[in-house]
Amino acid sequence: MSHKTKGMKKEGLSKILFRRFESRDVEGIRIIYPQFFEDCPKLKSEEGFIVAEINGRIVGFFVVTTQMTYPWWDRDVKSWCEIVELHVYHKLWRKGIGTQLVKKAIDYARSKGVEAIYVITGEGNVPARKLYEKCGFKEYERKIRYKRSVRAGDNGLIEF
Repeated sequence: MSHKTKGMKKEGLSKILFRRFESRDVEGIRIIYPQFFEDCPKLKSEEGFIVAEINGRIVGFFVVTTQMTYPWWDRDVKSWCEIVELHVYHKLWRKGIGTQLVKKAIDYARSKGVEAIYVITGEGNVPARKLYEKCGFKEYERKIRYKRSVRAGDNGLIEF
């Protein structure tokens, strides 16, 4: 599937069709995120796997998971959704597609009757952070990911 973007003006973005992922969408998803199905094999069957298409071309997608038990980090919430993936075709960044995807993800969460929707992104992913804040998300907490090599000989580890 070719992804020609010339002539796709902002007005054309109002013609975005949102629908559940189907097997015929695999190649369109791979154009946006080539390793998606290898990196996230279980998400393929998620009910909240929604694609955005314009004129038959996939221009973005999101995956929202739904949980009906409280999140361990927010015990006041009884049911919740999480945007675990959200991607826009790179040649169409900054055209409002991401905003529409986030709004549809919020609508999806509302349709599930949950109390909250969460999303995690990296501190350095400023465009995503601005997008989520623009759509009403508030920073909830910060996490720090630590890493240490465990290879023999690294950092004084004992060899067995």
